[in-house]
Amino acid sequence: MSVEKSKMNRKPKTADPNEAEKSNVLKESQNTKKAAKKLPFENFTNEFKDNNRKRENEYRFLRRKVKTMEEEIENVEECLEALNGQKMKLKAEQNDAITIERQSKRAMERYRKVILSSTQLKKILKINENSDVASIIFALKNAQKESDKKEQIKKFVSELKFN
Repeated sequence: MSVEKSKMNRKPKTADPNEAEKSNVLKESQNTKKAAKKLPFENFTNEFKDNNRKRENEYRFLRRKVKTMEEEIENVEECLEALNGQKMKLKAEQNDAITIERQSKRAMERYRKVILSSTQLKKILKINENSDVASIIFALKNAQKESDKKEQIKKFVSELKFN
């Protein structure tokens, strides 16, 4: 019977949403009071205001610093774009130079074969089938110094077909 009385004395549980909100608001206000108590000074005193000014100044300083860093980043990105453009231009020029070098080597090798095909030029220049382009050029320069050989070389070269 005492169990029945204790059950009767209890308040019935209500599912009122307003009560839940009220309890949450009460808990939040208690938490803010505890947080306010953590400050070493009272709210809205001169010390509090000074602290807020210091923090605001610090935030301003940090915002300025962030802004200058962002500007520096933009400048660096612009420089990077310019450098990448120059890099691409240099690569294109390098590829062109490689192509020209290959074409020149092929042409020189073709001219070497044509010159070596003439037995009279081989005798005058004193070159053989194993002579490379550099040795042929050297022999031509030396032969130009002698006037009689120079005229003979001109005659034989004019007869050659370099196609």
